[in-house]
Order: sequence, then C-alpha cells, then structure tokens
Amino acid sequence: MHKLIKLILLTLFFCFQVKAQHADFARARALFLEENYSAAQSLFQQIIVDGKTNELANYYNAKCSKELFALDAVFLYEKFVISFPSH
Repeated sequence: MHKLIKLILLTLFFCFQVKAQHADFARARALFLEENYSAAQSLFQQIIVDGKTNELANYYNAKCSKELFALDAVFLYEKFVISFPSH
C-alpha cells in the first residue's frame, strides 16, 4: 500500500512538471511571436537550464540571439546543429 501511494504521488508530480514545462514553453513562444525577443530568450534559457531542454527551446534561443544581433548567435546555432543533428 505504501509503495502504491508513492507511485501515485510520483505520477502526479511528473504530470504537474510536464504541464508546467508546456506552459513555460508556450509563454516563451508567445513572447517570441510578439517579437519580444529578450523576454522570450530569458524564458527559453530558463527552460534549458532547468533541464527541460528540447530541440525547439534551443532553436528559439538561438533565433532570439540572431534577432537581437547578439554575438553568441552563431555559437548557439552551431551548438544546436551539433546537439540535434537530425534537425
């Protein structure tokens, strides 16, 4: 019974984490589409740092740098291509 409760709690925690990840990404993408690149990049970087990284967060992070004419844009695109070669 004790193991069942742990399993249920772990499952609920995982579900909330996934939902929060999608909400963060949706907010960051909305900011990107509104051309608020600085705020969007901040959220994309937080998603990456929190270990919730995926190829889209890394891509948008690089794209934000490009749109902001940041010096790290080329580095971020190269890192993206190396990390996600199939994209």
